[in-house]
Amino acid sequence: AIATAEADDMVEATVIQEAKVIQEAKVLLATQPLHAAMERRDVAGLRVAIAVAKGEEEAGRAIIEAKTLLVELATEVLQEALQKRDISGLHSAIATAEAVEGVGVSLIQSAKTLLVKLATEVLREAMDGARQGGAPGGAIGSGGFGFGFGSRYPTLFQLGGMCPSDPLSALKSAIATAEADDMVEATVIQEAKVIQEAKV
Repeated sequence: AIATAEADDMVEATVIQEAKVIQEAKVLLATQPLHAAMERRDVAGLRVAIAVAKGEEEAGRAIIEAKTLLVELATEVLQEALQKRDISGLHSAIATAEAVEGVGVSLIQSAKTLLVKLATEVLREAMDGARQGGAPGGAIGSGGFGFGFGSRYPTLFQLGGMCPSDPLSALKSAIATAEADDMVEATVIQEAKVIQEAKV
């Protein structure tokens, strides 16, 4: 409309100038959250800012930049979670990566495969701990989980809110987590349940 008004030279210059100011203000309002989220490198903030800015045609370039950065950040988070081999971190990183279009499918699949492996390890070590009648994964020092899976996967116990020194409770929590996440093979879960029932 502004371009047409300028070309036709029929609309007063003050009106055209006012329209330009309004247009610039709209672009600024749409792109400011995008730029702020990009500076913070905030995945959640970027997703919201992109969704808000989509209604503004003038924000097109900023949206493209933000989307590119969003893919980069989601990929970085997933790669870090893979390196740390942390169940809770992998859960979150996979969910984020799947919600962001453009993250490598093979990378997401690798993370899912590792997540299944780690969840199975947690359950198997809890099973071993229950069989032995001691703390799962080895000796427990004061205020810590020792050298066992508690130190590598503390989130399992945090989710259950229970004391890891009780091997039966640890097994119960591991079974509940494995069933809720639907990641561990049913045969392994069933084996764990058999051990649990034998110990009750």
